[in-house]
Amino acid sequence: MSDGSGLGTLVPPLGSAHYLDLSLGQVACKIKYGDYEGEDMYASFNPMPTFTNLSDTDISNLINFINARWGHKGQMTSPQAIAEALSDCDHNTGNATK
Repeated sequence: MSDGSGLGTLVPPLGSAHYLDLSLGQVACKIKYGDYEGEDMYASFNPMPTFTNLSDTDISNLINFINARWGHKGQMTSPQAIAEALSDCDHNTGNATK
């Protein structure tokens, strides 16, 4: 929802999500390659799908929007930082390897 509250059991909340505390690499990997490990706190939600069609700029813009709206205000990331972060992804799990 526009206030970050999520959508029932379909979409977890962003406004109070632990995703805001993850590293840039972890967030970028989850956005691009999904998250199929079924974290306990979100066990009732569907797994995060892959978005391999998103460019580094798209992912950078998305992370910057989330941070500005609900997270680390003033913290910005660049497409170059996303490209570097994605180079450390495990494409099978959507997790950063570093």
